[in-house]
Amino acid sequence: MLSTALWAETVMMKPLRLKGEAYETEAPKLERLFAGPLPQILEDNNRHHDLNLHLTVLSEEETQELFILMANKKTIPFKYDEDGCYARAHRMARIAQFHHIQVGKVFLFGELRPRQDLGWTYHVAPVVAVKVGKDILLKVIDPSLHSTPVLVHEWVKRNHAFYTKDPFVLTFTNRYDYGPEDIGENHRFFSVSDLVNTSSTLRKYRKKLKKEEYGVKL
Repeated sequence: MLSTALWAETVMMKPLRLKGEAYETEAPKLERLFAGPLPQILEDNNRHHDLNLHLTVLSEEETQELFILMANKKTIPFKYDEDGCYARAHRMARIAQFHHIQVGKVFLFGELRPRQDLGWTYHVAPVVAVKVGKDILLKVIDPSLHSTPVLVHEWVKRNHAFYTKDPFVLTFTNRYDYGPEDIGENHRFFSVSDLVNTSSTLRKYRKKLKKEEYGVKL
């Protein structure tokens, strides 16, 4: 069972905006946190840089358990990957909160091609802090792309599977940001409108997925 005492240990970090191209550059100060090559930091004065992210620190076992919990939620249509990542991420963040786990979100912007017949302008998923030995690493929970929690650079690479030379921007936010328009707004709670949109979006894509998989007339 996921521990209800996990609030006791959290890691605090400032949201970062990163940009890069084909993993050619690295940010040494952040390498340990990401456990992999990183793009260079995008220097600007966006207000969301001043926010602090509080992430619950999980063990590797707890992280895997959390991933399985999310992946098995039949109300979240992970197999419908054409759209709806914002709603999937928001529902997962709410589920994590129900289990007393504070997650963040990671937004990736660019010409994303996780597969040849699928393209996005951005993608978002929950991010968690994981204690691995003496280090604390960030891992992404994204059952729409992966079968296990993955490091941030692995998630970025998966999103760029077919167009790895395209530039991208990586942004970390708190769990309350629903979509790109919320970044920098310093939300401190889940808004009712976002929760309503989450439910309606997931319901719509569950129906579409059912129609595609089974040819059901809806």
